[in-house]
Amino acid sequence: MIDIYLFRDYRLFMKAVYEDRKRRNALYSYRAMALAIGIDSSQLYRIISKNLQMSLRYVESTISNLRLKGKEAQYFRILVSLGRAKTEKEKNLLIEKMLGMIDVKSKTLTKEQFLFFKEWYNPTVHCLLSAQKFTGDYRKLAKAIAPKVTPKEVQDSISLLMRLGLAVEDKVSGEIHPGNAHLSTKAEEVSMAIRNYQAEMLSRGKDALENFSKEERDFSTLTFAIDEECLKDVKEILTECRRQIQNRVQESKTPDRVMHLNLNLFPTAILTERKK
Repeated sequence: MIDIYLFRDYRLFMKAVYEDRKRRNALYSYRAMALAIGIDSSQLYRIISKNLQMSLRYVESTISNLRLKGKEAQYFRILVSLGRAKTEKEKNLLIEKMLGMIDVKSKTLTKEQFLFFKEWYNPTVHCLLSAQKFTGDYRKLAKAIAPKVTPKEVQDSISLLMRLGLAVEDKVSGEIHPGNAHLSTKAEEVSMAIRNYQAEMLSRGKDALENFSKEERDFSTLTFAIDEECLKDVKEILTECRRQIQNRVQESKTPDRVMHLNLNLFPTAILTERKK
């Protein structure tokens, strides 16, 4: 039986089940599956092709057709709700429920990665480990962060970093410093957490505009009219800019602060019809 816990999109699970049945029985069709569910076959095809979200009226009959029971059935309901969710807050709650139901043997670092980007200060704590020696003074580390966080939040953050391999402890000195692990950002739930993190850092940028002097920060804006070809060039320029900044940061010998850079490029007016 196909393991539903390997899926984050109910439509991909339905497709896997359909294809498995098709392999076992060449005569099996979308029409047969749709008939059992009580849905139009063309509508079912659009759902499985990820061109349509399933109506809630078909969820229970689909669960029955997929032979799901107990926790697996509940997991499927969560996936459907996640697919239909409209707000980031609703999606985040459903993702946490979904990840909480996955069996430990089926988990990767996805849940921990989600938690890493959920709190804005986790990347800051990670960078602080490069800027100073840390041997357990959570209060001192918390005091350096703006806006304020608690020592307990810093402690939880470092525990998370260590679970992810983003921080490691020197067994001799007891010093905790950055690890060499890298986070995958391909999973849908992690990508969603990153979007939330970016939105949160935009808010932090607004606070920084008020709370830090011009000498401590740099804010600038541009508004311009361009065509699609120019937009591609501007994006490439920004990519190169990020690369050069990253290279320069690597050369910093004695860091004494953590900075955050927001690069935001978005339309404020479009004369042509947007591509769907």
